[in-house]
Amino acid sequence: MQACTTLFQVSLDHLRRATALAPPDRADELLALTLRTFNHSVGARVTAHLRGYDSLLLHQVREANSADRMRLSRDVHDYLGNSLALTLRHLELYVGEELDGAWTPRLARVHDSVQEALSYTRTLVNGLRMRIPAAGLESSLREFAETVGRPPTRTEIRVCGDESWISPELRQDVMVALRECLRNAFTHARAGRIGLWVDIAPDVITATVEDDGAGFDPARTAGGNGLTSVRERVGLHGGTATWHSRPGVGTQVVLRVPQRRAPGPADPGPAAADPVGRDPAEGWAPDVPRRPGRGGAEMPG
Repeated sequence: MQACTTLFQVSLDHLRRATALAPPDRADELLALTLRTFNHSVGARVTAHLRGYDSLLLHQVREANSADRMRLSRDVHDYLGNSLALTLRHLELYVGEELDGAWTPRLARVHDSVQEALSYTRTLVNGLRMRIPAAGLESSLREFAETVGRPPTRTEIRVCGDESWISPELRQDVMVALRECLRNAFTHARAGRIGLWVDIAPDVITATVEDDGAGFDPARTAGGNGLTSVRERVGLHGGTATWHSRPGVGTQVVLRVPQRRAPGPADPGPAAADPVGRDPAEGWAPDVPRRPGRGGAEMPG
């Protein structure tokens, strides 16, 4: 701004001398035209620099928040998590050595409480470490799968479409819902393979999570807080979450969330929701669930 002020003062003196040599009926017009051009040029450059500075500040704020979250997650893991794990180990050793492995009802309840606290601590640490990086939704989901996954389970994650079509709020809620679906699959399915596919179109987001694990009967399962949270998050945006499963044949979860805006002139039509033109739930059969058509071998769901 100081440079612009100095340039304007110097230029104004030259403009006055230059217009003094012009015909009287043209002097004021030339001066006004020159000043408007100068103002437009300086304004454009100042605006560009301010936008760049705003972006720099926003990036620094995000980096600071990310660093604080990572520091907090390390502290919770290293201090609280390790203390709980050590307490659990001492309790197990005491029962094994002093009571010959015979758990009393009260000690069993203490053991379960400590184990539950340790599980909550791990969930908290995972949540603090998770974020949606600049690389996109797919990278964040892969990072989560690497953090909570357990061998020998194999994981396939694929995101198709332009994430710029999604609002930040919707993007975050979809991310959290899919993360919960993955966590359930890793924790309960005992699967050899888990697949997650997300198709982003201007009018709808469709996501499918499948595993070839133990499965369950949805009609006989009320659903815990995790399933309720998934339904609530997608429901806030007018979306739906549907579970398909049978004992012994795995589980498939399908999320459909509408985009609350009309496609622009440059946006592709609804057919872009899936690159191969298939409904992600199309391959499902009541007795033998199959992975949506993505090429390669079929995976029991």
